[in-house]
Amino acid sequence: MVMRPWRELLAVWGDAVLGWDTRSGRTLRALVLEPGRLTVEYAAGHLAGWIHPLRLYLAASVIALAVFSATSTRIVTHFIAESGAISVYSHMGSMLLAISTAMILLLPVGAACYALAFRGLRRYYAEHLVFTLHTAAFAFLAQAVASLVQYASVLADAPSAFLTPPRIVAHGAMFVYVYLAARRNYGLGAWQTLARLALTTVLGAPFVIATAWVMANRSG
Repeated sequence: MVMRPWRELLAVWGDAVLGWDTRSGRTLRALVLEPGRLTVEYAAGHLAGWIHPLRLYLAASVIALAVFSATSTRIVTHFIAESGAISVYSHMGSMLLAISTAMILLLPVGAACYALAFRGLRRYYAEHLVFTLHTAAFAFLAQAVASLVQYASVLADAPSAFLTPPRIVAHGAMFVYVYLAARRNYGLGAWQTLARLALTTVLGAPFVIATAWVMANRSG
């Protein structure tokens, strides 16, 4: 039997399971550090050097859900022990699962909201869908990092008050990311982009809230 280096074996496994290969590092760097670039590259037909948007989204969601599953119980237990009260963290596992499922179900709805809010720019629906996939992938990774920071705080026996800031920062990063990605992808000015993103939020919020509520009640 020929012994392969562990990095090569990991690359083979990643390509087989997630479809990731040498493009993964380049794609992740662009996703995180260059908001909107992947969508622009995909729309321009530059597909060879990047992971497919749907595959990237699925990989990010699997990673995020794995992190949530591994860390949520310990975080909840720490919060209850510190505060002596049951709060929203006691339902975090079911909430995150509901939100994650809602995001998967609402991807076409989100793309439709972008199509309505950014109408007049001569973009196909598929382009809005790719933009939605990329921004959702970043959102999953941001929330996964927040969970890891929370988990590290728990391991360090930090006060429960330290559990909230990482989640707030993650949400703030998501809003900034979507704005920067929209600026690059749609090519509008700052105020036009903000106004259209606000319209997107207004259009999509009822669907997100309703779906998350249904999923949370079913899981509860």
